[in-house]
Amino acid sequence: FEPDETLDCHWARLEMQGTPPVELVAPRSDRSPYAEDLRRRGEGLHHVSFRVGDIVAERERIAALGLDIRGFSLDHGGWQELFVHPRQTHGALLHFCVPPQT
Repeated sequence: FEPDETLDCHWARLEMQGTPPVELVAPRSDRSPYAEDLRRRGEGLHHVSFRVGDIVAERERIAALGLDIRGFSLDHGGWQELFVHPRQTHGALLHFCVPPQT
């Protein structure tokens, strides 16, 4: 597991050829945002991520569908991202993102 100081967690990325990657995340302390989710919901799926080409267009598309956008950022550590509230997705937080440009 690799430490992530920003989110106060450890994470590991599992990749197999021809399949989407899976990331495992564990909070390092009670201050981690993942710790609060574990207290409220217990262990399980936290979110599913989708890479998109244009985060602003995706926000407009999702809003037009009537879905509740929980968070939106054009620069979160280089990422552009938004989240759809899990109340509308059978308990899974949906994450739409544009990764940092390299």
